[in-house]
Amino acid sequence: MLAGKTALITGAAGDLGNAMARHLARNGAHVVMWDIQAADDAAATVAKVQAYDAAAECCLVDVRSRAAVYLASPQSAYMTGSILTLDGGCSLFQFDAL
Repeated sequence: MLAGKTALITGAAGDLGNAMARHLARNGAHVVMWDIQAADDAAATVAKVQAYDAAAECCLVDVRSRAAVYLASPQSAYMTGSILTLDGGCSLFQFDAL
């Protein structure tokens, strides 16, 4: 269904981004993940995606920084050829009280 397509996911090391990455990988997408989390969290998410025989890369990107996004965007597109979809799993809020 998504074979040959690339999805860019922000907040990929978090629960929501991780679930989105795995779902897209199960459907054949090449997954590029951006996260500000520690490298260990990002590497764990990449391993989960690659378990579905999907291509995956993770870049440490702080999406709160416009400059960081502008720098990472062409690098991500260069790695994959193009990006089909952007899925936002990141949250700019920590410890929100519900």
